[in-house]
Amino acid sequence: MLQTKLHGFDRRTGVRIGVVVLGALCAVAILAASASAATTLHFYDKSISNTFTDPSGHPIGNINTPPPTGSSINISAIGYAGNSKHHANTPTASIHLACVVTTAPKAVCFAQVAIGGSMLLPNQFIVSLASSNPFSTVQLNGGIGKFTHAHGTVHSTAAGKSGSNVTITYST
Repeated sequence: MLQTKLHGFDRRTGVRIGVVVLGALCAVAILAASASAATTLHFYDKSISNTFTDPSGHPIGNINTPPPTGSSINISAIGYAGNSKHHANTPTASIHLACVVTTAPKAVCFAQVAIGGSMLLPNQFIVSLASSNPFSTVQLNGGIGKFTHAHGTVHSTAAGKSGSNVTITYST
């Protein structure tokens, strides 16, 4: 068999390196394609607790004036795969939302959506508490575990007295 040397490599070595490089490039292309593909999750969230407190930590009831700067909101919920009309019997997600009023009625918020051993993180987003649904669309800008580097959106619509339909669309 004819073997030619090119810059210290014989032809077989060059072919092997070429195959390895092509394989690596294909793997990178496949990972990039799968990373850019969006995934959509649907949940019916049932509220577990809602607290709205003034800057001193005292509960705030239904008030007609904007809450004072420094007031906070904490919401916890559990998520069932599906929607309010058709959903799983057991929860698969837990949700926590915390907001602090910066300049009424605006608040800065942080949220965590835990699914399995991983989390989706809509972090440091601004909402207007004067809106009928301040959390209707929230930007997703991080994650932990299988959601590392996640970005996308979280959409929610009211569903009954203490629930909401949530659609999460993300890419990693």
